[in-house]
Amino acid sequence: MPRQKVYQAQLTVRLTPAERARIESRAAAAGLPIARLLVESALADGAAPDPAARARLEAQLYVARRDLRGIANQLRAIRRCLDGAGQSVPAELATALAALGDTLRQLGEGGR
Repeated sequence: MPRQKVYQAQLTVRLTPAERARIESRAAAAGLPIARLLVESALADGAAPDPAARARLEAQLYVARRDLRGIANQLRAIRRCLDGAGQSVPAELATALAALGDTLRQLGEGGR
């Protein structure tokens, strides 16, 4: 489960109706809530968020998470087979499983 951010600060912004309409339009186009659009825009070093680039990155992250989960499942199956056969588990296998768990946690997957 991904970690939830704890927001401790709030900001009120005054806008004209025209400014609000433009911001709402850009947020909708980016597929973001207004507050997230404003935060990302302010912290993006002057570059506006690109919804297409964001969608591509999210898709790539999804594929990477899926592939890593699959690899972890295969390695756990190998470990179970070795354990069931009474053979010792190579240190490299334990190290690889730990590294995959760490990576999945960093990607918000809560590796097992």
